Amino acid sequence: RATLTTTTRCMLLRIRQEEFLRSWCKVQGFRAQFLVRILGSNSRLEHVLEHNLSRAHFEEFVDKEHAGENLRFYWSAYDFKAGHDKRTSEENYEMANSLFVKYCSHDADEQVNLPEHMVKSVREKIDKYYTENASPGADETTGSSERKQRHPSADTFDEARIEIFELLEKGAFYRFKFSPAFVAMLGSLPAYNPLDVSDVNSEEMAIRPAGKFLNPKLTRQRSRPSLDYLPSGAPMVNGQSD
Repeated sequence: RATLTTTTRCMLLRIRQEEFLRSWCKVQGFRAQFLVRILGSNSRLEHVLEHNLSRAHFEEFVDKEHAGENLRFYWSAYDFKAGHDKRTSEENYEMANSLFVKYCSHDADEQVNLPEHMVKSVREKIDKYYTENASPGADETTGSSERKQRHPSADTFDEARIEIFELLEKGAFYRFKFSPAFVAMLGSLPAYNPLDVSDVNSEEMAIRPAGKFLNPKLTRQRSRPSLDYLPSGAPMVNGQSD
């Protein structure tokens, strides 16, 4: 039990925990805002990245540390995987190759810090477009396995994205949580930040596209405790529902 004291007239909403998890946590940004405000410096990186306001503050902080290329690569790789099945193999190749040249190659304009073996692995996955099943420009109207697999595969940047996520988590994000910028971020998250809750009781509410990819560590063959997701698509904290 808790005692709440208000300074102005207000209304309190009573809702069952299971209903809160099933419905309200589907509202884009709601759960992230709720967790960031409650957990404070114990927030996880994916919580901050999921909310537009908190993400903007972190992006500004990372830019000031001259490490903005890490987040730009993270989101570019996110977009590659999230939209992979909507593109042709040739389009996937062009996008993957462009990301590699910009962020992963030795002479990249915005090179991110990846181990050499990982850079080589990404390059090999991209080049499979040439060596497996079909050549560039192949006719995808056929029933070939190339068409079904849409090379380069959706997991082309998975390991690299995990690596950058962990670098951000252990480095810039750790410093961010104990900086004035983090306090400013919390101040930008009012208790009733405008959210679209018009369909809060609907089974088909809009949630972040490909939200399961937000924390790339979820896709790794895990050697650590898993960070599973609730059925609604909302992440769990330390394996327990909030």
